Amino acid sequence: MEANPNRLSARDWFAGVLAGAAGQQLDDVRVGGRDALRVRNGIFGSLAYVTTSADRAFVVALVPGQAAPPPTASDSYLDAMAASLETLAPVALAAPPAAVTTAEPFADALADAFARRDVDRLGSLVVPTCWFTSAVANAGPSGIHPQAMLDDLRVRFAQGLTVSVRARPVEGDPARPPLSIRSTWVEAAGASSRGASLLLWRQDGRWYWSGVVFDR
Repeated sequence: MEANPNRLSARDWFAGVLAGAAGQQLDDVRVGGRDALRVRNGIFGSLAYVTTSADRAFVVALVPGQAAPPPTASDSYLDAMAASLETLAPVALAAPPAAVTTAEPFADALADAFARRDVDRLGSLVVPTCWFTSAVANAGPSGIHPQAMLDDLRVRFAQGLTVSVRARPVEGDPARPPLSIRSTWVEAAGASSRGASLLLWRQDGRWYWSGVVFDR
């Protein structure tokens, strides 16, 4: 389950959050009475389904390297899994937080946390999901659990990693996150630098750091 604060369709959410793979096939379908997107030969293998409900998006797939289909089964087992997905109606908050319309203060906080090499502070800014995007530009998405990413940063900071973040400009359309700001990563003194975009995602009225995409 992932955030879909702008209540996009399955196709629009997929296009905005997950980059495509060469040769993939996208089809708009109905699954379990809901509009869905069927993805063949994409980043999740031979078959996956994406569907949305209110402000959440759901991906039904077997992630390569993490799960394997039954050896004698066809794609029909995943069709049945997707059709069985049921979602609960959202419950309105008694006092919903005011919507945040600008990401600039958050970008400043993220830049400051990196300047201080403050992993605990970065942890408070990371998106509260099980997926943190960590990828190379134009190479397709890949991810890591946020805590694993923070643990890795803690070790690399101790080894001399420096990340310089430029909090301006914040690039992108606030109505269609993620937004991004630029950064430069240097693993140790004298090492070559590497540029990267830090992704900013809005969920439940606030901004989070949701990923990093390194330049090729």
